[in-house]
Amino acid sequence: MSDLVDAPGEPLVLVPGLNNSTRLWNGLIAALPRSIAPHPVECPALDDVDAVAAALLSRLPPWFWLCGFSFGGYVALAMLARAPERVKGLALVATTARADSERQKEARRASIARAAAGEYEALTASQARFVFHPDNLDRSDLQDLRRAMAREYGAERFMAHLAACIARPDRSDLVAASHIPVLVAAGEADQVVPTERQRQMAESIPGACFVAVSGAGHMLPVERPADLAHALAAWMAMPAAAGVPAEAGR
Repeated sequence: MSDLVDAPGEPLVLVPGLNNSTRLWNGLIAALPRSIAPHPVECPALDDVDAVAAALLSRLPPWFWLCGFSFGGYVALAMLARAPERVKGLALVATTARADSERQKEARRASIARAAAGEYEALTASQARFVFHPDNLDRSDLQDLRRAMAREYGAERFMAHLAACIARPDRSDLVAASHIPVLVAAGEADQVVPTERQRQMAESIPGACFVAVSGAGHMLPVERPADLAHALAAWMAMPAAAGVPAEAGR
């Protein structure tokens, strides 16, 4: 659990994605205003997003703003489903509310098999070219950070979370019917969760804000942390953070 739990300000829970540790949020946290109290969390190695959500909820403040990145978005949606009264607003970053397609499930099963065969590090290294904006592929700081997070995350957690991805339900209706403020934030060149698909999700949510951040791919929180921090802070500061149409944050 984060050592920032007792910090003053609006609590913002930050849930990372696959192969990520809380280091994912360091740049973003540094750029947040003091009015926001960040709570970066680690997702336990459980093979069900609802079980992950329950474990996190048991250790979090009574209410909070919630930001989920990629796999963390699936967990965030499960948290919203379990405890809607505790979530003041939901930010979905480089993620989707849809369930996996059969093709995606097969790809994840293949990755589980490779990780179980001892190929976890090789597998994560091979995915780097898909998760970063082309302009960031040669940035050694980002590559080093991603490798360090993958080592901390480990094969066991990777396999459990892939299984959780496969089994998760479609929660498109949940987020569309929610009455809380929603922000959808995408990198302009996301190859993992296509930016246009994220835009469409935002358009399906009444009052949602959408922002596409230039110079970022799927790894938006580390590629453009200050831009994402600014988008989150601006969204949280809106009057009731509600009634703002999609595209307003762009």
